[in-house]
Amino acid sequence: MAALMQLRAQLPEMANPSDAATSMSMSTSTQASASTSASASTTTRLEDQRVRVSSTKNGRRGKTVTIVRGLTAVPSNDESLKTFTQRLKKALGVGGAIDTDGDASSLVFQGDHVDSLIAALIAVGYTNTKRGG
Repeated sequence: MAALMQLRAQLPEMANPSDAATSMSMSTSTQASASTSASASTTTRLEDQRVRVSSTKNGRRGKTVTIVRGLTAVPSNDESLKTFTQRLKKALGVGGAIDTDGDASSLVFQGDHVDSLIAALIAVGYTNTKRGG
């Protein structure tokens, strides 16, 4: 739970991801409103992403790793997947990497941290997060 609280403190602007979209759409300029609606349709909302968190030992010489699949967008527009992964690793106190397999990316963390990662991802806005592959 301490890692979850630390992650919430590090990512305060992501507490309610829909606030940023609503504040931008309330712009008085019609050009700004048009560009906001266009960008909202091309980006994936965090609530709509189907994120799966699982742990495995397969192909890891007996070492357990936790794998996060299904992340297509990160909580903040100015943050990359690499930066988001670094924040999660720091909050959990573990090592990890981004594993790219073709066009899909998955996050790999050392050790069995399924429950902690699910709680952390739900806290930042990924409401459709479940255990399993």
